[in-house]
Amino acid sequence: MALKTEGYREHERVREAVAMLLDRQLPKGGWNCGNTIVFGRELHPYLHSSGMALTALAGLASLSEVGKTLTYLKAALPEVRTPLSLGWGVLGLTAWGERPPDSLAWIQESLSRQKRYGPYNTCWLSLLLVAAAPLGQEAIFSRPGRVKQAGVQGMLTN
Repeated sequence: MALKTEGYREHERVREAVAMLLDRQLPKGGWNCGNTIVFGRELHPYLHSSGMALTALAGLASLSEVGKTLTYLKAALPEVRTPLSLGWGVLGLTAWGERPPDSLAWIQESLSRQKRYGPYNTCWLSLLLVAAAPLGQEAIFSRPGRVKQAGVQGMLTN
């Protein structure tokens, strides 16, 4: 993602990374944190790994190469409220133009669960904040520390 962001999308190492990620995609869609098949059985995908891979591959792989994963995420994500899986899942779908229309409500619900389960760490809060902002629009922050979008600002104060 970093090399792509810095304009190195055609670099040999980026092409190698894309090939490696596509090779590790599970046959039925999604990614986990390692092998795809063990002892003849396909392993289960993880939402956060699948979202990360989709985010990284956006603009570098074809829709036909990741279509099964998009289908998996769209089906699984509506039931998820954990910050890591929800955040990366929303980012992955958004990167492919498949942002769920209810994603902001899901993120707000996830944040509200801190009242029951305790505060999220800074990484999880940051991930949810980034996932709450539509990609491709103006920056989330007008200057450091200043939230620009009203929907995101409301989440931080609740």
